[in-house]
Amino acid sequence: MARVRSPNYPALSLPAALERVRTLHKVEARNPASREAIAKHLGFSSLNGASATVLSALGKYGLIESVGDGEARVSDLAMRILYPHEPEEKAAALQEAAFKPALFNELREKWPDRAPSDEALRSYLTRNGFSQGALDQVIQFYRETLDIASASEPADNDGRHAPIIKDASMETAPAIAPVVPAPVPTPPPLAGRPFTVSFDGSTLTGTLAIRSVRDIDRLIKVLQAQKAALEAMIDDDDAIDDDDLI
Repeated sequence: MARVRSPNYPALSLPAALERVRTLHKVEARNPASREAIAKHLGFSSLNGASATVLSALGKYGLIESVGDGEARVSDLAMRILYPHEPEEKAAALQEAAFKPALFNELREKWPDRAPSDEALRSYLTRNGFSQGALDQVIQFYRETLDIASASEPADNDGRHAPIIKDASMETAPAIAPVVPAPVPTPPPLAGRPFTVSFDGSTLTGTLAIRSVRDIDRLIKVLQAQKAALEAMIDDDDAIDDDDLI
């Protein structure tokens, strides 16, 4: 029986893709390089199913561009994110890259005002042909991409980036500042989520802050999705579509 395949989507979140293109730029700058060479710069032994998937994700975000003869290089869009002349340039470039993937742009257009819940995303993706094994991974990558894109947006009126409002009593500082005990340091939050998991095509990485049995159940589902994605990559090792790499 043929394996059910999900529609096309970037197999990395934008933050993970930016780390890959930063590595590539350190080695090649903006010099054209073959896809095989790029794969090796990114830590792969050859151009195979896993490395081709990563190159495809970089292309979907517009972080690398084809220059003909099977070669590619770091794009101008990637340079505007990695080495911007001013913060506004980076913010605009992050917005552009985040929604270059067709699926992510489609999701933004469907929910332009506020990101949907995981349940709404899961239902929408299922109706549009995504396999159950891919759902958690797609949602995670979209959330992480949306986070970095949202952080680059200017302040708005819904409280996401609300400005600091000063009280009138703050206008004049007292002559002698009171002694305030030093705060007790606390671990940094994980952006409101109990864990993050990322698979770059060769290595599974992540951070954990498990607080409940429900968090463990969610983590298990994500790991199962990663396992299914890895199995699909292995099956595709001998069936790489060059047109989809970049």
